[in-house]
Amino acid sequence: MADMVSERVKELAAQIEQMRSELRRSVMEEGTLKPSESTYSISERLDRLIVEYIRLRDQLSQ
Repeated sequence: MADMVSERVKELAAQIEQMRSELRRSVMEEGTLKPSESTYSISERLDRLIVEYIRLRDQLSQ
């Protein structure tokens, strides 16, 4: 079980980095700090990934 959780944590870390890059790209393309619907959507997905990552990481450390 711990191996599966550990593998998922690694997958999430990679997805988070990918999503961070996507968010940066979106903000740079818009040229403004005022978020568009697209940027907001990316940010929400990133938030969900981070929450899952933290939850699983904490589960591993118990």
